[in-house]
Amino acid sequence: MIWEFFRQQREGQPFQHGGSLEAPNRDFAEAYAAEFYGRRAESVALWVVPREAILEIDEPYVADVFDR
Repeated sequence: MIWEFFRQQREGQPFQHGGSLEAPNRDFAEAYAAEFYGRRAESVALWVVPREAILEIDEPYVADVFDR
């Protein structure tokens, strides 16, 4: 299973994509994220998400109905 990692470098900053890794389950994915993105205190927070849980929007156009 492919997992996507997002990291926050400093408190209050937005999360940025840190990379993708293959792991057999959530426990391994969490351990890999902590090892690769947390061991040198380069991140204050991490998000670990299975790739299939990420929603891709092909056409991000917002219809005129939302115009004010």
